[in-house]
Amino acid sequence: MKVVLIKSPKFLAPILRLMFKIDKVKSET
Repeated sequence: MKVVLIKSPKFLAPILRLMFKIDKVKSET
C-alpha cells in the first residue's frame, strides 16, 4: 500500500483530507 501512495500522491491527498476531517469530528465529539 505504501508503494501505491508514493506513486500517486494526488490520489492520496483527498484520502488524507478525509482522515483528518474524521479525526477532527471524533476529537470534537
